[in-house]
Amino acid sequence: MENKANPWLVVLAIAVIVAVAGGGLYYWNTQRQIPEQVVTEQEQPNETTESVDQEWLTYTSDKGFSISYPNDWSLSENAGNNSDLSVVSFNPPLDEELKGKPILPGDRLSIYYYDNVADEPEASNLGATTLDELVSKNSMITKIGSVEIGGLNGTDVIWGGFGAYYTILVAKDSHLYKIQFSNENELSETEQTIISSFEFTN
Repeated sequence: MENKANPWLVVLAIAVIVAVAGGGLYYWNTQRQIPEQVVTEQEQPNETTESVDQEWLTYTSDKGFSISYPNDWSLSENAGNNSDLSVVSFNPPLDEELKGKPILPGDRLSIYYYDNVADEPEASNLGATTLDELVSKNSMITKIGSVEIGGLNGTDVIWGGFGAYYTILVAKDSHLYKIQFSNENELSETEQTIISSFEFTN
């Protein structure tokens, strides 16, 4: 006659072994000495936004403006995101572009200059001669509000349909300055600092 072990006894034995092992592990874990942690308070520096004095360069244009940008950004003149050429365009280093964002064609930030509003290509097609007319007549422009740029009130807009750009428009002495970004999203802290450095030089 064969001796068969009762399956319930096997299960009970395994449960007892697991309980004893778990209890022993718990006891060992609570009894071992944990080094005392010393907490020290360190004074945190005030959180500040990026400032222009942190190794930034300044670009000055003969079109009546200057603007500062990080020294690791590239600068190109007579480039841009549009069919007309910008005065100057700026791009961050490639590794910054790769941080979780798709790389879009064109420059990150481009500044265009027109002798007057009517010289801007779309304004010319619409017969717009003032900044307000350009914004109101152009169905591809959605006005966001107003923004101070170089000490003057400018207009910030989303310009375009499928390839929309966040754009700042400002008129000074009948000249039109168009500052255009490669996307329509919020500006990064660096881009905000660049824009805050914009000054008219004449």
